[in-house]
Amino acid sequence: MASNIALGQLKAIQLLDGSNYIEWRNNVLINLAMLDYDLAIREDPPEEPQPAEELNIIGEEYDNLMWAYNKKLANWEKSNRMCLIYVKGAISLEVIGEIIDSNDIKTYLANIEESFEFAPETHANTLVNEMITSHYDGKSGIRKHILEMTHMANQLRSMDMKISDGFLEHIIMRSLGPNYDPFKIKYNTQKEEWTIQELILHSVEEEERQKAGKQKVKDRLNLTNAFDKGKNSIKGNPLIRIASQRVSRSKKGSRPPLQLFL
Repeated sequence: MASNIALGQLKAIQLLDGSNYIEWRNNVLINLAMLDYDLAIREDPPEEPQPAEELNIIGEEYDNLMWAYNKKLANWEKSNRMCLIYVKGAISLEVIGEIIDSNDIKTYLANIEESFEFAPETHANTLVNEMITSHYDGKSGIRKHILEMTHMANQLRSMDMKISDGFLEHIIMRSLGPNYDPFKIKYNTQKEEWTIQELILHSVEEEERQKAGKQKVKDRLNLTNAFDKGKNSIKGNPLIRIASQRVSRSKKGSRPPLQLFL
């Protein structure tokens, strides 16, 4: 049984989509070990003992041998079953059909490797295309967006591709929407170059500034709507309308002041 500490250290798993095989495999194996499910990956299934007659073992001694075997087999089968459930659940529906199925986790992992461990050049092309076409959605958080693009750049660097921080920052700026155009101008006209950490810091500040501006506009609209609603509620209140009508009538029907003739 995995401890609470181990559960807290589980890696976040992105579904296997064909372009993230290496990272996916590493994280899956780490999690299976943390969950204490990886027995079937580390060991082959136990071999069933030979008949008692061939081993010259009878009675209680052979019973103990079979009991130990059945216990090991049950543990292995449980591990194998849990691993298959976990691994298959971490594969996207679009690609799982491309993998040859198996009831043995070792064989199934080997089939996955055969299907998705392609040449480094192909993987690099996929990463480059993903970086260039990436766009910030404005919802997930700009820090997370920049860190994801930085991670892709680091993967390319691990394949001996030269990705400078300046080029990476240029790609990041391109991925931001038109609401960041003033921020892009500020970046392009500055004298000193920002590090990636400084870019993250300034980008987060800009995002918070935009959020605060949107909130101010929203508050003003809410205040205006509340004011208009208040005026309409006063006009539509029957008690206030009757009272105002009575005041108007009293003014129209008021007697003229008495005049004294001496």
